[in-house]
Formats: sequence, C-alpha cells, structure tokens
Amino acid sequence: MVDPHLAEHLAKLGINAMALEKTEKTVTELQIALNQSFEFDQITEAGRDLVPLSAPGLVGIANLGNSCYLNASLQLLFAMPEARARFYEPARSWFDSARDDASSDLQVQLAKLAVGLLSSRYVQPEPAAAATTADCVQPRMLKAALGKGHVEFASSRQQDCLELLQHLLDRLERADHADKARIASALSPAAAASALPPLFKFEVEERTACGQTGAVRYVRRAETVLSLPIPLAAASNMDAVRASEAAESAAKRQRVGAPAAADGAAADPVAPVAVERVRPVIAFDACVGALAADEEIDDFYSSAAKAKGRATKRLRLVSFPRYLLVQMRRYYVGDDWTARKLDARVPAPERLSLEAVLRAHGVQHGETLMPDDDTPPAAAAAAARAEPSEEIVAALVSMGFSHNGSRLSLIHISEPTRLGMIPY
Repeated sequence: MVDPHLAEHLAKLGINAMALEKTEKTVTELQIALNQSFEFDQITEAGRDLVPLSAPGLVGIANLGNSCYLNASLQLLFAMPEARARFYEPARSWFDSARDDASSDLQVQLAKLAVGLLSSRYVQPEPAAAATTADCVQPRMLKAALGKGHVEFASSRQQDCLELLQHLLDRLERADHADKARIASALSPAAAASALPPLFKFEVEERTACGQTGAVRYVRRAETVLSLPIPLAAASNMDAVRASEAAESAAKRQRVGAPAAADGAAADPVAPVAVERVRPVIAFDACVGALAADEEIDDFYSSAAKAKGRATKRLRLVSFPRYLLVQMRRYYVGDDWTARKLDARVPAPERLSLEAVLRAHGVQHGETLMPDDDTPPAAAAAAARAEPSEEIVAALVSMGFSHNGSRLSLIHISEPTRLGMIPY
C-alpha cells in the first residue's frame, strides 16, 4: 500500500520526514567504502619504481573472477624445479597419452599450464610492450578439472588458498596412483620420480601426558602443512597498539557524540580525526614457541588412571619435508561466536631452524606408556548393551528389509552415538 501523504502522517507522530537522513549503507556503498580504506600499497608496492619483466617463468595468470587463491597456488607450484621436471619437460608425452576427455585430465591440464608459464609462448617480444600488454594465461580448463565434483571449488566464489593447495595435492596424488602405467610408459625415469605431493609431506608426533599418573601416549600422523598460532601477547609493539586503539576509540566517540543543532536539524558532520592504525608485530620465533609449548587439556580420559582428568599435549616433528608449507592461524572465534580475523604482522625470516624447538625424540627413558584401551568404561558398557528398538526393527521389516539386516543396521548406526561420535 502506497501512502501519498506519508510525510504529513509522520509529522503527526513528531517525525520530520524531510529532515531525516539515511544512516544504513547498502552493499554497494559498503564495498566502495572498503575499497577507499583498503591499503593497497601493502600488496602493490605503491610508490616504488618497478621495472616490468617478461620472460619464461615470469608469465602471469589472469584472474578468472575471484580466482586469486588459485593463481597464487599455481605460481607457487610452478616455481619449483620439480614441477618443471614433472610437467613442462615431458609435456609432449602428457599430451600424446591424454585420455579421450582431455579437458578433465588433471595431468594434461597441468602440463598445458606449465607450457604457458615456463615457455616463451606468452612472453612479450619487446620490454616496452610488456609494460602495456599483459602477458598471462587463463587456466579455465584446469580450474574446471580441479573443481569437478567439489561444491566450493567448482563455483566462482572466493576460496582459501591453503585449502585449494591441499585439494590440488590430494587430487594429484590420486591421479598419480591411477596413472601408474601411463606414467611409467610415457615419462622418463627422472620425470616419473618427480612427484609433487611427497615433497610437502612430513610426520608429526603428538605426546599426551596424564596429569594423574604421569603416563604418556605417543601418536604419529602425516601432515602437509605446519599450522602456527599467533600469540598476540608476544607482540613487540603492544604499547603502541594500545595507544592506537585508544586514539581510534576516542575518534569514534567524537563522531558519535556530536551535538545536535538547536532547531532539531542535523548538525554539521564532525571532521574525522585521522588515526594511524598500528598493527601488532609478532616475531616468527614466538609463533613457533607457542606451537612447541604444552597445551592443557581438561576432561581427558586416561586409560592409565581409568578416569577423566587433566593432561598436557605436545607436538613435535618427526621428519622434515623438502618444502614446508606454513599456515598462520589468523581466524578465531569471538565472544559472539562469529569468525574473526586477527589483524597482525608476522615477518617471515629468511632463514628458519626448527631443529632445537620442534624435533621429536620419541619415548624417553623412564616414561610409562598408557594402555591402548582408551574407551571410558561407561561408553564400553553402553556399547556392550547395544540392543536396537524392536519397534523400529518391525517398521523396517514392514518396508521389505530382512529382520537380521535391520537389527545389524540399527546397531551400526546407534553405536557411534553412544560413544559420543556423530554418525554420518
């Protein structure tokens, strides 16, 4: 219903519609404000005299629409000499042995991209032309082949770079396993041996110590990324950060608390106070130290004490990979249970040694190992008493299923629930 006299009707309620101002921003206005406040010089090196380069290995990848996460992962892989030996040098062999549907062949699409990035096919002949013409490739088929069957990576939405890289390595490992005969016949021994996924794998050792008995348990597992926490309390410029936050809060209060005009009209906007935000700076060694520190665990069931209590957990590295992928844990859950991103700087060192901090030493002399049975007695007793409901069994039998099959299915589904796990 449209009210042609809305302003007059609101005036009877004491609302001056002609003096109202819009306060909520639309999505477009929010995006414009974000672009205006974003510090592009952090990633574009603004103010520097950069010389454009064009050569094999310096070819760019076009953004296909929120695909910067894909471009960063691919440039990382093809900067490795092993990727050149695996895909670029035997590219013709990959093409000749391609399956009927080459567009979904991950190996062929990676070889195709390797030719584009590492050869002179897309290199501009003149340096002047390189400054005005973008020499880049558009890996649309590779993106489609990599995202096939994956809900997120098949879309055009922004994704996480690390998740994409792990997905790529996993897909590549499965493809290598399925193409063993093809790789052995089409590639040279050197190219066949230069598989990429093993270059990122390493083994970690997790040590858990019972706080009641002192017994320990060692568990080893394979990983492809080292995830480091960011201890905000270890920032080297915390005093400057607190002063910056206080100045920013004062500026916000100044804008919100502007006095209104005498006639009730909107007051003149207060000129915003320019406050330079100071980001916390945390040393990389502090992040490694936070990972190496013992983690306290509450309500841990100890098979040595046959009860729940406190325990400590410690992570160490058993082996080191050829290439170490490091993730900084920037996202955390706030007080309102929403995901937030920690705005901090962690300068990467040019040289890194984890030997003294994260090297695993295995079971030490004098340590007592926990028994293998780590199932709480209550859960074990509940699993032993597993009996399906006869009413549900009868309902399944009436649908055409066998009696024994219905009982076994119900036991299989209900057992993880009693053990505290979520069934699929």
